[in-house]
Amino acid sequence: MSLFWLLTERFSAPYALAAPVSFEVAMFSNFLLNHHVTFSSRRSAGDSGLIDIAALLRYQLTALVGLAISLTVLQTCVAALGLPPMVGNLLGIGAATAATFTLSLRWAWQPARGAARYA
Repeated sequence: MSLFWLLTERFSAPYALAAPVSFEVAMFSNFLLNHHVTFSSRRSAGDSGLIDIAALLRYQLTALVGLAISLTVLQTCVAALGLPPMVGNLLGIGAATAATFTLSLRWAWQPARGAARYA
């Protein structure tokens, strides 16, 4: 939200441009946190690097599903309902959260072979 606000309010970027740029920056930082904290127990035994490219690609696809949901809600809120872009963006993020978390849990960070499954 901070980058979205900065881009739209301070740099007068169109919300349709600011939303995907903000989303991509957030996606990469979320990937790093999820990879090293939230889903660290699901990493493969030999994975000790900063970035697992296969997991990053799976997470990027997961994030693109979230982006599609988020942008659809944002556009609907602004164009059809007349809500301010900040409100539409917040509602879009909320709508996308459940889908992206579920995809992350079940696909982006598949448990390492032999690891206990949870959820």
